[in-house]
Amino acid sequence: MVERDDLEGFLNDALDQMGFLAHEKTDFMEFWLSRMLDNTQHYFFVSFVGTEDMNAIAPLSITPQPDTLARVFMFYHPTDTAFYVEPQVLNPVSRYGFNVFEWGGTSSIPWHE
Repeated sequence: MVERDDLEGFLNDALDQMGFLAHEKTDFMEFWLSRMLDNTQHYFFVSFVGTEDMNAIAPLSITPQPDTLARVFMFYHPTDTAFYVEPQVLNPVSRYGFNVFEWGGTSSIPWHE
């Protein structure tokens, strides 16, 4: 559970823990932070899904096959009610050789541009 005022710092720390490179982190933050803050709620439940789970949910085939495939998918739920959530353990992605790094996300509440 993340307080609205702490959201940017939380995301920065989480992306660092997962091993986002500087330009990937910038792209992620530019895309998601403003969309998340368009919600007026005071708290955000934020969770990340990693490569293994993403491959089970949405298999990805790339030719030529990369040496490393890393996938990070964020889910968030804006809420005015704080509740306790065990902190998620975030692990850095592994990269070597030809690597593909995919990030994305979704919200429990539809957003509009």
